[in-house]
Amino acid sequence: MMGLLFLPLVMTMLLTTHRPSSCQGTHMILDTDIHNFYEHLVLKEIERQGLNQKLSANQMADLCCLTLNQLPSHYIRHDVDMIYFLTDAKRTEMEKNVIESLKLAQEKVQSAPATSS
Repeated sequence: MMGLLFLPLVMTMLLTTHRPSSCQGTHMILDTDIHNFYEHLVLKEIERQGLNQKLSANQMADLCCLTLNQLPSHYIRHDVDMIYFLTDAKRTEMEKNVIESLKLAQEKVQSAPATSS
């Protein structure tokens, strides 16, 4: 049950956490005006594989970081932009890259010694 609650929390944190940004002076705030599209794909794949129900909160955080650090950045303002400008072939390639990166990250997370926090 905790896994089901954790995924929306991670998604909210990734997309809405306010941090100081050099762009704030121009009335644009990073994290709320733009985001990395791969974050959405990674979280969607984690949910599809049911990893959010199998891993602890610490393992989920590590898994997200390790996976995203293997992927290129693809910043957008609105998810709807991707519907119009992303070809099926490119989306399939991106999803394949997410699956491969997630697998490698999962191996690292599962091989790490367990911690109690």
